[in-house]
Amino acid sequence: MGELEVGLTKAVSEKGFLDVLAEFEQQHDVASLRYNGTQYWPLLRMMLGFENDPLVPPSQSKARFRDRLKKYGNALGSLFEDFIDPRHNLERDAPCDVYYLTHSTCRSLKIKGTYFDAFFSPLRHWCEEAQVPVDFYGEEFVPDSEYRTPRSEKTAYIQKHLTIVSLTNRFKDKPQLAEADLALIDVLRLELQSRGFGTQSVSLKAIENALTQLDLHKQRFSRVLKAKQPRLVMVATYYSVFGFALMAAANALGIRTIDLQHGVQGAGHFAYGTWGHVPRGGWDLLPRLFWNWTQEDVANIGTWGGEAHRGILGGRIFSQYLNEVDVEFAEYHDLTQRIRQAGCKQVVLVTLQPIDSEDFIDELRKAMQGPAFTSVFWLYRLHPAMMDKQGAYAGSLENERSDLALCSNLPLDYVIKLADLHVTLNSSVTIEAALEGIPSLLDHNCSYYMEWQERGIARRIEKGQSWSDAILQCLNSGSRFSRTQERPSASKIMLELSSE
Repeated sequence: MGELEVGLTKAVSEKGFLDVLAEFEQQHDVASLRYNGTQYWPLLRMMLGFENDPLVPPSQSKARFRDRLKKYGNALGSLFEDFIDPRHNLERDAPCDVYYLTHSTCRSLKIKGTYFDAFFSPLRHWCEEAQVPVDFYGEEFVPDSEYRTPRSEKTAYIQKHLTIVSLTNRFKDKPQLAEADLALIDVLRLELQSRGFGTQSVSLKAIENALTQLDLHKQRFSRVLKAKQPRLVMVATYYSVFGFALMAAANALGIRTIDLQHGVQGAGHFAYGTWGHVPRGGWDLLPRLFWNWTQEDVANIGTWGGEAHRGILGGRIFSQYLNEVDVEFAEYHDLTQRIRQAGCKQVVLVTLQPIDSEDFIDELRKAMQGPAFTSVFWLYRLHPAMMDKQGAYAGSLENERSDLALCSNLPLDYVIKLADLHVTLNSSVTIEAALEGIPSLLDHNCSYYMEWQERGIARRIEKGQSWSDAILQCLNSGSRFSRTQERPSASKIMLELSSE
């Protein structure tokens, strides 16, 4: 409910989309765009970013009947979520030190019988291990009713509140934008259209709908934060209507805000790079701190963040947690045994994403059957948001020299170290593979990971080149790289943040 509709994509421009946006930000007072006192330019930037990413498929203007029925069924079901895994429901009355917003897809695997939150469970663990008394309060929303239970720790489900906001949005009067705002948005549309970029995502109807949602969610988060009185607010993936609303509410109350890196950042990402202007005091909808995996990501935030927004080097949270705790996964033993029994000499890891990739998968399926790949074992890993379709993908891609089920249910760290090459359209596993010295092969449209492309550890296939030829070329080169020596301490950073 309340989803943003995106139109069909555009022709290619000589100038990059983010360069055009940054230029517009420098030439126009985009910080003047406000609704109920909140700057909303970052929201428009997100809407346009999704529309104009060449690797994100265009949304259909009208959802299929079955999809709409499922969406309404999920919304109705969320009203009864307190009866799902009640033993791990968190009480809402006591104040807290740290508030965090998570979602069920962060619980991508089971550890000791419970679905583990790969972002926030380790942070709680380190505070407990150091005997630092930090009270955490976690709220969890559940896209597509993917309730992954039992949870590894108590959280408060809030999907029903999001449903209520969406319902309220349908009956609430739409915002009246100022004439100056409408004029500036018209200039924005004309500028982007003249460069060949899409602008349907910022139609007046779409903007009104998004602003109403933003304001309603901000009001709810403000009430929660005033009651809980945290010193720190954390989120993984801030660039959604929910994340923006949380950041706006916390920033308005003077609470420190931080976004935990979950994947790709850098200058090529609309949420993390190439901002042409940051107003004095920072953007209302953006976190003040960014938890980064690499020094390059920290430096990227520094190129535009000024004094208001800055990166801190914390590294990969879950990876560091796995290195510290004694956890065994029987699936890892089973997977390594399968690879040995297949007698394969090389391993290709393919990370799949919930984007339009059927042509990509068809090419990989043909490559698997080709005579040039008889000594290659293929590991297919599903994005957490695709796990409900695991059976269908496994039936299509698994054979005696490939695996999907085991690979998709293991921690990524265990899988990466088995691979000689990582293949993807644009998955952020590219970064994690690079940090372990594993090269990646990317789609020719991918504008991310430029620092790794410049080093030669990641490269794009050439336009018109088959995936089969490109993969074979990489495997024959035998290129592996040294692991990065950069080893930040996530536990140290968390303890510092919680003590400030």
